[in-house]
Amino acid sequence: MVQKHWRFKLKTEARKKARALRKRGASVREITRELGVSKGSVSRWVRDIQLTEEQRAVLDTRGPGRKGAEAVREKHLRIRKQYQKEGAKQAQKREWLHVAGCMLYWAEGTKSRNVLKLVNTDLEMLRLFLRFTKKYLGVTTEKVRVVINCYPDLVSITDCSSYWLEGLGLPESCLSSVGPKKSASSKHKRKSVYGVCELIVYDQQAVQHVYGAIQEYGAFSNEEWLD
Repeated sequence: MVQKHWRFKLKTEARKKARALRKRGASVREITRELGVSKGSVSRWVRDIQLTEEQRAVLDTRGPGRKGAEAVREKHLRIRKQYQKEGAKQAQKREWLHVAGCMLYWAEGTKSRNVLKLVNTDLEMLRLFLRFTKKYLGVTTEKVRVVINCYPDLVSITDCSSYWLEGLGLPESCLSSVGPKKSASSKHKRKSVYGVCELIVYDQQAVQHVYGAIQEYGAFSNEEWLD
């Protein structure tokens, strides 16, 4: 009984110290090392203690691998900025296909850091965009994927796939998936008998080129496109 009481007392004292250290802004790792107890115990003891913004900021600067992670992030940020500069430089030439491709993506594209994605029912629109990516962004078929959503009650999945792939001049290897689209009104189906096609280009340089060009054409700056 004495030994059991002694262990309970030590545990209680360790818990008090852990909570005191946490309130001063110590990390769970630091408390574990200081008291020589398990990380799980410390986590349970201090989980209800909310740190201030200043305390969290200090812990962030001391996190493991923080400097290395920051260096990598800065490196990739510089690369993205360079790609945007290249896009802006090309935009200054005001060539019609480049303007059309960038404006089309600005209006219809799904904004992402590493992927250009354009979703539409208009084959000619997607064909023009693909032509733009090949001429100005150096995009090859290996970087292109197509996702098709069709209405099998109107056109078979096979015919639907052929329509989009042949129309875009892409091999079957570019087809990522094809499947039935959720039911829609008869009016909508008549306008898009072959369903909807997602044209996807996996190329970070291409994405940032387009973002840089759009900002040049629109005479504005969007820092979010770099994040």
